[in-house]
Amino acid sequence: QAGGTWSPALASNTGVFNPAVDVAGTYIYTVTGISPCGSDSASVTVSITPAANAGADASVTLCANGATQNLFNSLGGTPQAGGIWTPALSGGNGLFNPAVDTAGTYTYTVAGTPPCTNDTATVTVSITTPPNAGNDATLNICSNANPKDLFILLGPSAQAGGTWLPALASGTGVFNPAVDTAGTYIYTVSGSGPCGTDTASVAVSITPGPDAGQNGTLTLCANSASQDLFNFLGGTPQVGGTWSPALASGTGVFNPAVDAPGVYTYTFFGNQPCDNDTATVTVTVNPIPDAGTDGTAFFCSNYPASDLFNSLGGTPQVGGTWSPALASGTGVFNPLIDAPGTYTYSVGGNLCSLDQASVTVSVVQSPNAGGIGQTLLLNECTTTTSVDLFAALNGSQGVGTWADDDASGALTANIFNPSLVGPGTYHFTYTVSGGVSPCTSDSATVTVIVAPVPNAGTFGGVQSVCTSAGTFDLSSLLNGGQPGGVWTDGSNAVVTNPIDISTLAAGTYNYTYTITNACGNDAETVQLTILPIPTLTIPNITLMTPICLGENATINLSGMTDGNYTITYNLSGNNTATGLTTTVTVTGGVATFNIPSANLTNTGTTTITFTDIANTVTNCTSALTNVQVNVVIRPISNLDSVNLAAANTCLGNSVNVTISGATGLADGNYQFNYSIPNATPSTGTTGIVAITSGGGQFTIPGTSFTAAGNYTLTISGIVSLSSGCNNLSEDASASFQIQASPNVSGATVSAGDSCLNFSNQVSITGANGLADGTYSIDYVLSGANSATGTVQVTFTGGNGNFTIPATQLTNPGAVTLTITQLSSAGNPCTAGSTAFTAITFNISQLGTPVLDQQGNEFCASDNPTIADLSANIQGSEPVVWYDAATGGTAYASTDVLVNGTTYYATFTTTSGCQSGTRLQVSVDLTACPEDIIIPDGFSPNDDGINDAFVVVNLPELYPNYHIEIYNRYGNILYKGDIHTPNWDGTASQGGAKLGSGVCPVGVYFYIIEFNDGARKPVQGRVYLSR
Repeated sequence: QAGGTWSPALASNTGVFNPAVDVAGTYIYTVTGISPCGSDSASVTVSITPAANAGADASVTLCANGATQNLFNSLGGTPQAGGIWTPALSGGNGLFNPAVDTAGTYTYTVAGTPPCTNDTATVTVSITTPPNAGNDATLNICSNANPKDLFILLGPSAQAGGTWLPALASGTGVFNPAVDTAGTYIYTVSGSGPCGTDTASVAVSITPGPDAGQNGTLTLCANSASQDLFNFLGGTPQVGGTWSPALASGTGVFNPAVDAPGVYTYTFFGNQPCDNDTATVTVTVNPIPDAGTDGTAFFCSNYPASDLFNSLGGTPQVGGTWSPALASGTGVFNPLIDAPGTYTYSVGGNLCSLDQASVTVSVVQSPNAGGIGQTLLLNECTTTTSVDLFAALNGSQGVGTWADDDASGALTANIFNPSLVGPGTYHFTYTVSGGVSPCTSDSATVTVIVAPVPNAGTFGGVQSVCTSAGTFDLSSLLNGGQPGGVWTDGSNAVVTNPIDISTLAAGTYNYTYTITNACGNDAETVQLTILPIPTLTIPNITLMTPICLGENATINLSGMTDGNYTITYNLSGNNTATGLTTTVTVTGGVATFNIPSANLTNTGTTTITFTDIANTVTNCTSALTNVQVNVVIRPISNLDSVNLAAANTCLGNSVNVTISGATGLADGNYQFNYSIPNATPSTGTTGIVAITSGGGQFTIPGTSFTAAGNYTLTISGIVSLSSGCNNLSEDASASFQIQASPNVSGATVSAGDSCLNFSNQVSITGANGLADGTYSIDYVLSGANSATGTVQVTFTGGNGNFTIPATQLTNPGAVTLTITQLSSAGNPCTAGSTAFTAITFNISQLGTPVLDQQGNEFCASDNPTIADLSANIQGSEPVVWYDAATGGTAYASTDVLVNGTTYYATFTTTSGCQSGTRLQVSVDLTACPEDIIIPDGFSPNDDGINDAFVVVNLPELYPNYHIEIYNRYGNILYKGDIHTPNWDGTASQGGAKLGSGVCPVGVYFYIIEFNDGARKPVQGRVYLSR
């Protein structure tokens, strides 16, 4: 009942026990009774099991080449020793070797003692890569070699970013033999975290190198004197080198008359490690100058400019100079600018002699239409009514006439009226005549472009477009509008239409289209919204791996732009699928989706390849490249009933549970949740069970079973402690028996005295608590005989018996029997030696029986029996006769003796003792009267008395006899001899054998032939009565 009090008081002042503050012990709950009832109390005995303590989570950073560390020392708090680390480490329990173990989180599990659960703590291990300065090296470099980067010599494993000592002139690791000195240079790379520094060295030696000088040039005339090319090398070349290609002189002397121009290489050979050194002289040979022959040139003043070179005769060489200089700076003569006269063309000089030729130029003045120096172009608006065409001329024109080249009909004298014509291009030619031949006239054509009133169109509304479109035609934003305008962006910078939008950031942009012509200008501003292209990269993806078979793969997205997206992905590896899609909503930059377990039905590694991402609102899509993550799918821990066995045991003993052939359990440590109906408690959790090659074992305490009986163990959950997959819906089961020891309380053991070399029967009675059945009994004999034995004894109603064989009772005297164990088949539980009281019995020895004189002789007709034979044994002890000297089968006292048979006699006692040696007796049944006795009747009615016609002594005295039986009609009924049965009153011969062959009551006749060669046959009659 509620409302009672607890003593001693608990910290809670209620009945709530807090193991953190309350102490173990017995707490008494008292409920006060209402008069006349007194108080009542009950107690609860509380024991406190210390909780498992794995310490506090921690982290440690190790250098990859550091020494092995015991992760236990890194745990926080006060962890208990003796726990298990998972995943397993190469160096054993808790020993982390950064050279072979991988970085990650390692879990330390300390098993709790029920009811306390296990406790875990983790150590997160980070491994820092140690610095690597590479390997020591040497360098033998030539003094004139190119600079060499010493870092390359340290090998491919050397890390960049280190420092060199002593410092090199380059300020880096580049060694320049021209300025740096030989010696040893040390490269040092600093480590981070727990890793120290690393160094490597390069020993540099310098070998003096050859010097072929510096490259040079030489220009000669085809008729110049020979030159030594060595003199045209730069620097300080060493003599003694060779030239290639070879010169006609066989040395370095170049003769322009016979040697070809080109590049000549001077080589000075060096000694290793110095390569040969080379320098070149580029030789140019100019031909003998030819300025051509003198010429003349005629120009009208309105002629176009012309090159005087074309007026020279002969074959003049290009590249010469003109004197006096022309306004063009070349040989081009412009009659409007240059004065007529003689112009001299010169070629050669320097190494080659100078050659000259001249061109005499005359200029005749022609009429002037005023077009010289003018663009002759007018831009007008279609609304203009009067345009003076003379405005397009230079003003120096003479008097002439205008022509309407396009027959526009809008020309009056020199005035053009654009308003009379539509927009377009119109041409008008002004001609001045009256000149001297050949310069008789001059003309200039004026082009007038009549522009329409400008119209930039109207903005048709904002359009949204994805950057994946690449380009966009801004004109699509306008309705109407004239072509040929200019687009500018929001910063008034001119842009080319269509515009490139692939690199534009998301947002709304303004663009202005402007049409400008002679009529003025018109502008229209449009707006374009750039939609962001959705992106998904590997850094955006976090995948929970490994996972267990049957679980969804959870993908966490981060760093994304908010919105709704459809993501397309493929699966490859141990699971395959293509074109899978999922829709996610990104909020705050993050989202989560699952790959269904139905698509992940195989264990192993599966690669998830993301191929496309599309914004479901904007429909912007992005094709993804090389966006892949891997998920590892582990099998679920599984145990089948065939893999589970629980051994039968005795009440009070622990139950041994064996797991074998469990291919669904990877090697590692596990805990198993189980249930056993009718056990106390009925559920439990094992300690840590190590599984190796599918096998392991655990025990269930014997205290869980208070009664014998049949039990079933069901594994309800498998918890992997080695990074495996839990299975909390396991159902493997095994049946077993808790067997009680046989109950032999009240049992009494007894055995009578026995005879030497004879067996002795032992009786067990009063074992009323023992179930009926067959039991195995182990016993020990001591005293006059020593032996051990095991016998099967059937008990019924608490009683049973067994026999000690004669082979164990070979000595006379007192023998003690001790039953050491009683057990039953299929029940390992036994009743021990203390359950039975030892007993003692005696072994006696009997003599061999003695037969009276001629006690073996009888007459067969007297039908002597075993009893008759026993009556001829001297003494009064009971006698038993056997058919063998030892063992054999005993005869009954009523058994009839058989002539010539040997019988064996032994004394026996009430306890079953027999003589050690049996008396051998051969029976003689021929001690009979000397003649046969023929009965006068018999009664074959199957009453066992006188059922056959028997002639006494006939077989004994006349073994070759023959007998025949006839009826009164002379019909033969029976024929017999020593080998046939006596006549039983049935017909077995002749025609009288009818029906059943049974002869009726009456008189029958016999004939006996003795066949002994002496006695004559006899005949007579016999009466058959029924």
